[in-house]
Amino acid sequence: MSYRKGFSTSDQYRDLAVEMFNAGFNSNANRKEAITALSRGYEIIRRARDEQLRGEIQYYVDGEWDQELYAQYCEAQEAYPMDLHNVRQAKHIDAEVFGDMTAQVAELVELRAAMKDADLVPASKNEAQIIIEQERAAAKAVKDDGFRLDQWITTQAWDCVSHLGNPYYRVNWYKQNEGLVSFARICSFVAPRREFWESKGKPNMSQWPYDQIENFYSEMAA
Repeated sequence: MSYRKGFSTSDQYRDLAVEMFNAGFNSNANRKEAITALSRGYEIIRRARDEQLRGEIQYYVDGEWDQELYAQYCEAQEAYPMDLHNVRQAKHIDAEVFGDMTAQVAELVELRAAMKDADLVPASKNEAQIIIEQERAAAKAVKDDGFRLDQWITTQAWDCVSHLGNPYYRVNWYKQNEGLVSFARICSFVAPRREFWESKGKPNMSQWPYDQIENFYSEMAA
């Protein structure tokens, strides 16, 4: 994947990769495209960190090089890898390495690992689009109406703004004992629960304990 026209931030590449991930990979080429998008996002973060370090360690001032400060800058820059696939949780995910960009890099690493492990989900283009629409509807329900699932499926969510300035909501989905998973993997679990929740008047479950949520969904089998 070359750099995408109109994309200038790491978040844009991450969100593109997440949408592909949630729709399910129907081929290894499709998986590779999503992982490459994450790598493009990391490259933007890495360049931003380079620039940040040059501001923090000003080794070139008034036409003069300070060799000691330049060595300090090089050491700080060499602490993080050139490529996302070389970033290691234990070694690199640290504020001393990535500064205030640490959380962004940690998420890219987590997403890449989940995408590498994801099973292929053969689907037609229409089926993939249906999954994307289901994911967006579920994410909106989580944000706007307090839709929640039982402890088998949890979420992590953010308010975001697109490169066109449009607000949207992004959700990562986690399955117990598996970690981050694509929405395609859990769509058949989430969709009927969202429909059941809607049929019950969309109760706000955001403050409910898990046992109350489980009791609520137990009515589905009754």
